[in-house]
Amino acid sequence: MMGVSNPIFQAREVMIEAVLDDGETFIIGITNSDTSEIKATVVWTDPPGIPPLPSLDPQDTMLINNLDLRIVDFTDSAVSHPWKLDKDNPSSAATNDSENDVDNVEMVLVGEPSPETSYSLIVDHDGSLQNGSQAFSLIISFDGEVIEPPESDFDADNTSPTIYDTVRFYDQSENFPEKWEWSFYPDQVTFLNGTDASSQNPQTRFDSTGLYNVSLTTWNAGGSSNENKLDFITAYNVLVVEAFANPDKLCIGDSCYLESIADGGSGEYNWSWHSIPEGFNSDEQNPVAAPDQTTIFIIEVNDGIQTASDSITVEVFTLPEITLGDWPDQLCNEDEPPVQLTAIPEGGIYIGVSVTPDGLFNPEEAPLGWNVITYTYQDENNCINFAFDSIHVNDCVGLLTITKDTDVKIFPNPCSGEFFIESRYTIEKAELFDQYGVLRNSVQSNLNKIKVSGSLESGLYFIRINFRNGYRSEVVHRKVIVR
Repeated sequence: MMGVSNPIFQAREVMIEAVLDDGETFIIGITNSDTSEIKATVVWTDPPGIPPLPSLDPQDTMLINNLDLRIVDFTDSAVSHPWKLDKDNPSSAATNDSENDVDNVEMVLVGEPSPETSYSLIVDHDGSLQNGSQAFSLIISFDGEVIEPPESDFDADNTSPTIYDTVRFYDQSENFPEKWEWSFYPDQVTFLNGTDASSQNPQTRFDSTGLYNVSLTTWNAGGSSNENKLDFITAYNVLVVEAFANPDKLCIGDSCYLESIADGGSGEYNWSWHSIPEGFNSDEQNPVAAPDQTTIFIIEVNDGIQTASDSITVEVFTLPEITLGDWPDQLCNEDEPPVQLTAIPEGGIYIGVSVTPDGLFNPEEAPLGWNVITYTYQDENNCINFAFDSIHVNDCVGLLTITKDTDVKIFPNPCSGEFFIESRYTIEKAELFDQYGVLRNSVQSNLNKIKVSGSLESGLYFIRINFRNGYRSEVVHRKVIVR
């Protein structure tokens, strides 16, 4: 392990005592404030070598631990080597174009350094170090400051992007790095907007889903640093959702099945439906809705990271409005021709006893009493509505004398379940039937005015009233509406 002890900082000199471990490199960075020369000298006590046999000017190299010193311009990578003599030409001038492999004292001189430029002073070694390390002393003369090595760190504006998002990385390293190298694993990454792996703050797109390790190495003249963050990025497919309705056209009173299909994202989905106009909300993926007007249903899906939405319009049609024609209230069962029933809009179907689908009612074939007839119509939107009324078929034996509405009064009509029957004739009995012919109430009387009441649901009811008219009994039929 490389060790440094007793660094001495003076106005223009730095002296460092350090230990270089086998395979290590010592680096110190400096800046020069002007063009004053930079001079560095390294010296070490080399382990003793094996003396050569006596001879004239032996060529054997006696250096055991071969340390090397050089100064590198961090801007243009220009290298300054130590001064040395050529043993084969000892009378030649000293040179500084390569390493010194002979001496255990090396001096490097940068005569006219560029001002405000960073330089790296590097001490390393050739071969192996005897005993695994070598202590050395380094003296540096310059006019500037020592540069601390960087401490790499970084962040990103989005660590859970989709494979279509642009992710911006931000260098947060300390000690002013001057070079950067980014790497990703896996390397399925595209650099964007003119940035690349050497940019300080690159912009990237992750081309495949999954986890990515991100590594940043930074350099300055004082050395390098690496920061590696495992599983730093989780790339997802884009979250999408589609909304459907079955059916997407319906009639008031019908329901539809809403369906949503999501894909992409994290795969863990939360669902939220709402509507325009307001009134419908659901957190189910596929709810059932029964809108009473044309409605836009909106689905929002969240996977914990992204939110996607879609909408579907369900068109709602009103039911056709039916108006029945002037149907007779009563008919005789004998000598009575068929009656053509009518309704608007035309084209529907009539349903009942003794009535044809096109509305021809034959009282002579109908049973005595109330005959309920229903008219059903389906419009162009396939919306169906119906209306019904009833015709009373009498056993016409003899003539009725009570024929006018003024002869029998029913009030109030409509009512809430209680009403009165009043006549100038004596009322013997009143029977109340619902539209299915079920007897709901019966009142015996010997008065001209009676009260009829009961627990009745809203709807149309039929009244059969027995009168005493002199010595004759007569029957009259009327209707009452309960609301």
